[in-house]
Amino acid sequence: METVMSVRQAVEVFGAWPVRQRLRDGIWQRPCRGIVVTHNGVLSLHERDLVALASSPPRAALAGPSALRQDGFDARDPRHLVVLPAGARAPS
Repeated sequence: METVMSVRQAVEVFGAWPVRQRLRDGIWQRPCRGIVVTHNGVLSLHERDLVALASSPPRAALAGPSALRQDGFDARDPRHLVVLPAGARAPS
């Protein structure tokens, strides 16, 4: 199971009350608006890439070292690069 998901996906899988309660109790974390991580530990590079992608507008894609990491390459660059569609607003 993936640890990074949108709040909407989490509510569909677990229900609204359990999601709210786990966030309130600190069992889960919300690294940015609309995204939850289903643990309260430090985020891995893989999870931070997924958070960057999930917080981006539709049709965005991982780029550069972020995309290479998802394909199993050893990309040592810690940046999280996302390519946005033309005219899209950058996430916060």
